[in-house]
Amino acid sequence: MASLPPRPELAKELLDWSPGGGVLSVYLGVDPGDRGDGWRIELRDCVHEALERLSDAEHEERLGARATGEAVIDRFPEDAEPPPGRGQVGFVELTSDRGDREERWFSTQMAPRRTQAAYGRRPYVRPLVELLDDGRRVGVVAVSGERARLLEWELGQTTEVDDMEILTTGDWRERKGPRPVGRARGFTTSAGRDQHEQRLDDNKARFVHEVAARVEETRSRRGWAELLAFGEEEELAGMAESVSVTSLRRFATNILNEDRTQIDARVRELIPGLNRDREMALIERVENAMEAGGQGALGGQETAQALAEGRVAHLLIHADRDLHGLGIERAFASGGGDPGELPPGELLVESALRTGSAVTAVEDEAAERLDRHGGVAAILRY
Repeated sequence: MASLPPRPELAKELLDWSPGGGVLSVYLGVDPGDRGDGWRIELRDCVHEALERLSDAEHEERLGARATGEAVIDRFPEDAEPPPGRGQVGFVELTSDRGDREERWFSTQMAPRRTQAAYGRRPYVRPLVELLDDGRRVGVVAVSGERARLLEWELGQTTEVDDMEILTTGDWRERKGPRPVGRARGFTTSAGRDQHEQRLDDNKARFVHEVAARVEETRSRRGWAELLAFGEEEELAGMAESVSVTSLRRFATNILNEDRTQIDARVRELIPGLNRDREMALIERVENAMEAGGQGALGGQETAQALAEGRVAHLLIHADRDLHGLGIERAFASGGGDPGELPPGELLVESALRTGSAVTAVEDEAAERLDRHGGVAAILRY
C-alpha cells in the first residue's frame, strides 16, 4: 500500500502512457476520522460511474472494466486501516488480467479538492496538475536574533531543512541538539554594558544577514517562489532586504519552539489564501497585458490557438468549468494543433504540458473573475 508522493514532472510523463485498454484515473480524498466510511462509498460510486461508458463496449473491454474497477475498490477494503496521507492518486490500466495490469499509485498529505474517477485512453491529468500547483514547494523560515529554522512545505508536508543558532563570538553554527545554557554575565559598568549590548545587536544583525544568505541559496536551489517568514519585526525586516523572492509573507509570530506538527497546521491554514492571491495576481497580469497590447490571451479560442502555436508561457484555467461550447477544439485545429477526442479542458492542459507551459487552475474569487473571460486565459511568451 505504501506509495510515494507525485513528482512535479509526473503529469507530463503520464501523457506518453497509452495502454491498449485505456486508463482509469482516480483522485481520492481520505478522511481517517470518518467512521461511516463515506470516502470509500464515494470512491466506489465514482469508479462505477466512470466505467459506465464501457457498458456497451466489446465483451473483452467490459471484462477489463469490471476487473479493474473491482481491483481499485478492493485496494481500500472496508475492514482495513485507512491508507497513509490525506489523498491517494492512481492510474490503473484496464485489463482483466491482474498479473499484467500496470498501476501507478501516489500518496499525499494534501487531498485532491474532490474525489473523482475518469476513464480514457490516457491518464486524466487535469486534477493532478491542479494538485501539484496548489501544493508546490514553499519556503518557511522562523527567525530571531539568536536562532533560525528553515523548512520546506510541499503537498501538505513540512520538512526541516536547517536549524542554526548564534554563538557568543557572533559566529553561528548548525544546531544539532539542545541549546547550551547561557553563561552568567556578572556585573559590568554602565559603559561596559552599553558596549556589550551594542556588540550583541551587531552580532544579531550579522546573524540575520547570514540566515538570509542561507535562505536565498536554498530558495534558488529548491525553486521556491514564495516564502513564509515568522519572527520579530526587526529580524523580518532584515530578511526582506536580503531575499529576492516573488512573494514574501511576514508574520510577527515566534514559532521557533513549535514542533513540526504545529508548524504543519499553521502553513496548511495559510496556503489556500496564498494560492488565491497568486491566482488573482496572474489574472490581473493577463488583463493588464491585454490592455497594453502586450503578451496576454483571454478566452478559450484565443488561448487555444496560442497553445497550438506554442506561444503560451502560463495557462490559467477555471478549476471547475468543463469549457465546452467555447470553440476551443476548432481554434486549436486552426492553430495547427490536433484536438483529437479529448475534452476541451484536458486538451488545453495536455497542450500546455507538452509545450513546457506552467498551468494554474484557479478557484473561488479568482475563478469568478476568470469567468468573465470564458474561464481561460494565458500569459504569452511572445
